Amino acid sequence: MNFERLRTFLIAAEELNFTQAARRLNLSQPAISQQIREIEEDLGVSLFDRRGRTILLTPAGEKLRPLADALLKNVLSVREELEEFRGVPQGSLQIGAGNAVGIYQLPRVLGHFAQLYPGIRTSLQIGDTVNILRGLKDGNLDLAVVEEEPSSEQLQGLTKIPYIEDELILISHPDHEWAGRGTIAIEELVKAWFVVRKPNCPINILIKNHLAAAGFDPNRRNIRFEFGNTEGIKRTVMAGLGVGFASKFSVLKEIKAKYLVKVNVEGLKIDRTIWLVHPSQMPEGGHQQAFCEELLSGKGLPDLALESRE
Repeated sequence: MNFERLRTFLIAAEELNFTQAARRLNLSQPAISQQIREIEEDLGVSLFDRRGRTILLTPAGEKLRPLADALLKNVLSVREELEEFRGVPQGSLQIGAGNAVGIYQLPRVLGHFAQLYPGIRTSLQIGDTVNILRGLKDGNLDLAVVEEEPSSEQLQGLTKIPYIEDELILISHPDHEWAGRGTIAIEELVKAWFVVRKPNCPINILIKNHLAAAGFDPNRRNIRFEFGNTEGIKRTVMAGLGVGFASKFSVLKEIKAKYLVKVNVEGLKIDRTIWLVHPSQMPEGGHQQAFCEELLSGKGLPDLALESRE
């Protein structure tokens, strides 16, 4: 049912004169007559009894009049209610992310994005790089932020962009003997109990490779606990049960609050790039592109100047 035709019917029913109705609607009289005929054909009933220049509502027209009036008022009400969303992007955005960046960094960006685009529902899935990229290829995710550089095979149909630089830092309890030292010799690592990620975890492999490159055999570490996530390492170190490596983004608040201390190791710096990955055919102007721009703007990054206040 065409709502403009219904409006024409109501004006004609009020005037009972197609010429007068045409003047009110700024249309020609034949245009009014044509719209009324189209409504009648659509409904399969006659709405007006035409007697020369005089028109009267038929019983069907009398029945339709209050119904059409109520319907048009409801349409106007709907338009008014939804006016606030006019021009506001709508939809949903599914994002996948690695453990550290997904838990400790992305929520800040998501919060700011939600304020800018309240009509877009966002969801965040935390997982390992392999599963996150698989979800992106399968269409279950729109974007991914991963902590390992994707291989060329993983990137088929996808595009990667460097997002931020992260550093894996050595942390200890404030009462640990290394806490007040500032920098320790790498050989001193044999003296401490370590809290580490599980052996096959990519972040553990990265740490071992950097230790070996710095001239220290990672197998000489005394491993006390193994965890599947960063939070387990943080909590265990805060309990004074060992030292461990963690993403700087995951421990900034604890360092500021003096629950943890960063320990510098001479000749050792473990950097890594965090990657934004999206489909190569991502539509222009969509909410995926809007989120990418917000992410790459750096507005959600934490205060990295914190390290200067340790």
